[in-house]
Amino acid sequence: MAKKKPLPPGPPAFDRGSTPYFHGRNNILNQFRILLGHSLKTNTGTTFIIQGAPGSGKTALLDKIAKDAIQPWHVAHIDPDALWDTNWLMHALGRGREFSISEWIGGVGLGVAGGKAKSNPVLPNPISIIGQWNIPLLLILDEAQNLGGPNKPEGNNRSDAANLIRRIHNGDMGRPVVLLCAGLGTTLGAFDSLGLSRIGLKCDAELGPLSDKSTRAIVQAWLTKDAGAKGDTAPWVDAITEETQGWPQHIAAYVEPAIMHLMENGGRLTSAGLSIVLKLGREGRAQYYQQRVRKFYIDEVRHMANAISEYPSGSVFDRLDVLSSLSRIYGHAEAIKIFDTFLERWIIDASGSEGYVVSIPSMHTWLVDEYVNNKS
Repeated sequence: MAKKKPLPPGPPAFDRGSTPYFHGRNNILNQFRILLGHSLKTNTGTTFIIQGAPGSGKTALLDKIAKDAIQPWHVAHIDPDALWDTNWLMHALGRGREFSISEWIGGVGLGVAGGKAKSNPVLPNPISIIGQWNIPLLLILDEAQNLGGPNKPEGNNRSDAANLIRRIHNGDMGRPVVLLCAGLGTTLGAFDSLGLSRIGLKCDAELGPLSDKSTRAIVQAWLTKDAGAKGDTAPWVDAITEETQGWPQHIAAYVEPAIMHLMENGGRLTSAGLSIVLKLGREGRAQYYQQRVRKFYIDEVRHMANAISEYPSGSVFDRLDVLSSLSRIYGHAEAIKIFDTFLERWIIDASGSEGYVVSIPSMHTWLVDEYVNNKS
């Protein structure tokens, strides 16, 4: 019986999380390095918020920033609950073992002395915990939009979270403390609801596509270092770069089948192999688009696609023109709601002062083909 060929190694979610071949985002990285330096120099800190659509590389960017943050910064990845729950924050800071239950006191103690529980009072809130530290803290919160949804604090928790965020944002923690957050297009709104109405100058960023140069470097690294490509990689790098349009998720959608194909074929770069990879990449790209519109009703996607179908892929469209088209079906108030939801989920995006555009040009084409021209 023939022995089965083992599958190439790879993460279960190839298009999520950190990446071994990070390129680009230099403006944001430099901006953040300056912020950390200023915080150390002035013994202050603030908040820094990154927004981007699903698949834009937010988590990979956070991972890069965390790795670049050298001493004296202590880096802690936190969950939303750490903004109001002392237990969550202590564990995020690596101090969870300091909690000990004193049976005769019935409280939580910090530390152990002489083999006996030391009955220190419970620290009342996260501000008090951070106040104990005398080293600079970089707190990193991913999926921060959940502060306005599944992890929305209520009651006293809301007050504790708002107080901590305000103190960090204003640099009033008595030491360098920076809160770095990344999330979807509703992230700024979530922080606004917690009292953070204005982000500091150069303390927010929106993730768009990567440059051609960065995309090529990433594709080249995957093909040569992981797939064992042999020969001239230029045709493959050129073709994949063109089809990904610099979108990190698309890079993963094409690179994964490229790695699989090359590892199964001894790294040989053939035109037939490239055709197979491009076909699989387009299928992966389409699956991503389908996921992006899944939370809409089908008729809403169809009528939005119809409203933008007269505009070429990648071109700017006028909001009022689209609203006029949607209003004929849903009425003006509902049309505004649908448009704003497409905007919040970053399927469409503002294009400077000119109007709006589908964030990824190839998604514009897909929407029209799938829901108007029925080319699928």
